[in-house]
Amino acid sequence: MCSDKHVASSDIYPVVWGLLINSLSCSSDDSASMSRVKETIRDDLKRRFRPYASETVASIPVVTSLLNIRYKRLNFLTAELKKSMRAALEEMMEEVPLRDHTRDERQQPETKRPRYSFLIRFPDKCFKPRGRVGLVHLP
Repeated sequence: MCSDKHVASSDIYPVVWGLLINSLSCSSDDSASMSRVKETIRDDLKRRFRPYASETVASIPVVTSLLNIRYKRLNFLTAELKKSMRAALEEMMEEVPLRDHTRDERQQPETKRPRYSFLIRFPDKCFKPRGRVGLVHLP
C-alpha cells in the first residue's frame, strides 16, 4: 500500500483497526516515552475515526470494507461490530429501489441512424467538382 498514490476507501478502517490492535498496543518492552507516543497516537485515531462507535458502522468506508473481498472475514472486528455492519448493509440494500427490467410494450425501440450518415451532410444536394465535369449526385 505504500506505493499506491490513491488509497481506496475500503482500506481506511482495516488499517486503523490494525494500527489500534497490533502496532499501537503497549508492551512491556516499550520505554515510557514510547508508551506515551503510542497512547497519544491511539487516542488521536480513536477520536478522529471513532472505530468502535455505532454510527461508524454505517459509514461509507466501513461498508466498502465489508464489500471488499480482501476483508470479507472482517477479522479485525468484534462479533458485535460484524453483526452491526451486516445489519447496516442490509438496511442500505433495502432502501435501494428495484427497477422493473421488463420492456414496456408501448415503447418503441430507438431507430438507429445509418452508420455513415454523419459523412453526408445534405444528401439531397449535389456536389459540383472543379473543372468542366457535370453535376454528380451523391448516393
